[in-house]
Amino acid sequence: MKKVLLSLLATLLISSTALALTVTGSSPAMKGPLTVEVDLDGKTITAVRVVECVDTDTIKDAAIASVPARIVSGQNIDVDGVTGATVTSFGIKGAVRDALAKAGLDPKDYSKGSDSVKAKTEAPAEDYDIVIVGGGIAGMSAAIQAKRDGVGRVLVLEKNGYTGGSSLVCGGGIWIINTDVNGKIGVNATVDDLITFLKTRSENKPVNEKLLSNVYNVIGSTASYIMDNGLPYSAETWSLGYPDNKLPVIWSVHNGEYPWESGESGYFNSVADIAAKLGADIRVNSKVTSLVHDANTVKGVRVEDKEHTYTVNAKKVILATGGFTRNRAMVEQYAPDFVKAFAMTGAGSTGDGITMTKELGAAVVGEGMMGLMGVNMNYGYYGSIGNLVWHPQIIVNKDGKTFGMDKAFYSETLALLLGQKDAQGIGIFDSTTDMTERLDGAVKAGSAKKFAKLKELAESFGAGELIFGNMFQVRYPASGTGMGLSTYTGALAARTALTDMNK
Repeated sequence: MKKVLLSLLATLLISSTALALTVTGSSPAMKGPLTVEVDLDGKTITAVRVVECVDTDTIKDAAIASVPARIVSGQNIDVDGVTGATVTSFGIKGAVRDALAKAGLDPKDYSKGSDSVKAKTEAPAEDYDIVIVGGGIAGMSAAIQAKRDGVGRVLVLEKNGYTGGSSLVCGGGIWIINTDVNGKIGVNATVDDLITFLKTRSENKPVNEKLLSNVYNVIGSTASYIMDNGLPYSAETWSLGYPDNKLPVIWSVHNGEYPWESGESGYFNSVADIAAKLGADIRVNSKVTSLVHDANTVKGVRVEDKEHTYTVNAKKVILATGGFTRNRAMVEQYAPDFVKAFAMTGAGSTGDGITMTKELGAAVVGEGMMGLMGVNMNYGYYGSIGNLVWHPQIIVNKDGKTFGMDKAFYSETLALLLGQKDAQGIGIFDSTTDMTERLDGAVKAGSAKKFAKLKELAESFGAGELIFGNMFQVRYPASGTGMGLSTYTGALAARTALTDMNK
């Protein structure tokens, strides 16, 4: 009898060991495939690890820190994604589904619906001196200035699962005026220079000179403080904000081996760290749903987080909610010329400030928008693939004709593209480029196409005769070039070689 029991116990142990395994799964995310390892003990998910994800660091980190643990805790793939990191969240959940299927399990058995709190409770009201709505670069800069001015209790509320807003997906440049760095590079600009520039660029439409003066009279001090306290900038790598003005731009520290990584520099993280060290309270996953006000005064905000709703009373409320590029209805209403454009701004740019102040009768002022060209909405204009958009040797439209991109300032590129067929341009590189490895990566990611002959390219896009313009000059600072323009000399050779359709 004892021998039988021992044999049975050994069999159970072997069976249990055999059922504990790790399975790899993958799924598309924002910028490429996302891969997870899923540990299983029988049918129980014991761990989920993201082992590969090329999405923007801070954004993906918010999803990676939350979604896998909640999948394990609830044995549920349908957990809610992280606000502002929706695509990465979907990628994680899709990769787990793939892993479960590979393990011979039915993913439907792990689909249990949303894990959000269904009924949120009302929490006690709170009191602050200043409440700032929006945790992007504007909101954090306001918090830093308030704390430096001696304001006691400062609260920053951010609806996404991370702070940073659109600054997380920018190229890493800051226009500077009246800072210590202006002295180092020997170039400064006055408020009058700025106002003159904006009037010129706005075709002499009215600008709020008093507001601009107020902002720029204090911005130098705040910018200097941020730079002195950890902002990863380079005084050696700078450019003029526009070729014919005196407004300099400093850039984030470039990775020497990969100078296109300016958008991944951690620029914003240092600003958030400074605000926190000064004592500002910062809350994520905290959406301001409305303003608290009477007939004449805004007195606070209503807030909704993952579990509660509550009121924050404040002596002053600052709205730093960003733009409305992620709100298609508002784009159609306020900037209809840009309906065909895809947004590369932060996911939170949904026009919350306009929505919340509408009941107060606040006016929406301004006319037109500016925008930049990007590879697509996944890659934008930075990173190893996105940054390629600045470097084609020739840019043509779908009719094969140049349309002024070789002479356009970067902020004018989107308007030019929107005027072309299908609102698209085609950036062409030939074998003289030094970006072959990155281009191969773009081809693999489905963001570029490779052709043996120009004729094949033309047929692919339905272009007629291809007419190429002059050499394309890239107005983008390369490390150590100061305000000079980087000219890709291979373009001249490319233009000569490519004009024969059969070559």
